[in-house]
Amino acid sequence: MSTVLRSDYLHYQAGNSDKVYRMRLVQNDNLTLSIIAEYGRRGSVLKTINKGNFINRYNAAAAYDKLQLEKRQKGYTDSAIQATTEPKKKKLTKKQAQLQQNIEDGIRRIDFDL
Repeated sequence: MSTVLRSDYLHYQAGNSDKVYRMRLVQNDNLTLSIIAEYGRRGSVLKTINKGNFINRYNAAAAYDKLQLEKRQKGYTDSAIQATTEPKKKKLTKKQAQLQQNIEDGIRRIDFDL
């Protein structure tokens, strides 16, 4: 699981254009750092791209700041509204919900009657 070190959510609106750009600096499990960007039209599912991988925080922070500056120079501003990037979760059956609850409660049992 990665840890988010920095995160910015930017918005651009002019004419018919209504775009968002979310960027995150994350520390991965192997202690490398990545800049992950999500972008697209407001209200749509955003596209995700890895903008770089780094082995030290100084280089990662410098690249993050540079990317943020580039977006701001193009007219993007801070946005308080967050876009959804995750698809809706599928509704579980009663049996699936019970099995999930058992796992979350730490109960380890095998049910062959699925």
